[in-house]
Amino acid sequence: MNASMVPEERELQLLWALCDLKEPDNIMNTLPVPKEREIEQEILRALKGIRYGSVEIVIHDSQVVQIERKEKVRLDKPPTTR
Repeated sequence: MNASMVPEERELQLLWALCDLKEPDNIMNTLPVPKEREIEQEILRALKGIRYGSVEIVIHDSQVVQIERKEKVRLDKPPTTR
């Protein structure tokens, strides 16, 4: 990835890589139709800030119908006193 890219462009390229999709030559110049762009933004929102967990994308008839974010909260064990 190019370091001179704007953060949104880097995130979209990462999304393409994560989905193992063929990446367009210049993703910012080949913006998808508004609905697809909205779906990409929702997926990026689900990924932001997650430390432990998963994001599941449900697809029916080649259409994204649901995005689930499951986040785990890990608590450190308090020291035991004996």
